[in-house]
Amino acid sequence: QEQVILISPISNYATNETNTVFSWYQLYNADDYRFEIRTPDWNGSLALNPEIVTGGNYTPNILPEGNYEWGVQAQNSISNTDFSTRKITIDRTNPGTPSLISPAHQSILSNSSFTFSWNRVTDSGTTIQDSLTIYSDSVLTAPVKNYFLTPTSKTDSLGVGKYYWRVRSIDEAGNKSNYSQIYS
Repeated sequence: QEQVILISPISNYATNETNTVFSWYQLYNADDYRFEIRTPDWNGSLALNPEIVTGGNYTPNILPEGNYEWGVQAQNSISNTDFSTRKITIDRTNPGTPSLISPAHQSILSNSSFTFSWNRVTDSGTTIQDSLTIYSDSVLTAPVKNYFLTPTSKTDSLGVGKYYWRVRSIDEAGNKSNYSQIYS
């Protein structure tokens, strides 16, 4: 009647790591634990051969990119628990480089409020956010504003002056694109 409590990774975790450590709390009467990973979910096929583990963690061989559900079942000579499961996504592919749209490069604007916009490359991996950074210098050492955005535009106001901006895409697993070109 007991249940294995999973510790990490958290549910719906996205990672680009090559060696993920899976851990859980050990049960008092368990002799060992059956560890399984299935793809794309628990009803799918085994991604790796099941492993019998005597402790509270396991690091499998490198998993290819994809969606998985991992589970642990405690067992002893007379009984076993149900599997406790969680989902994980392995994504090691960097997003594509965004391309800037507006304001156009070297624009001279008379209005202090305007919209930055760009295109993001379609990606089949994890969710993407973009980092829009606006600088007050051409060598990009003095950031004025920085935003993390899911939409591909941002309306903002800036004071009189010359500004430089660029965008970089970052996915949920921590993969980063190259920076876009720099517009002023």
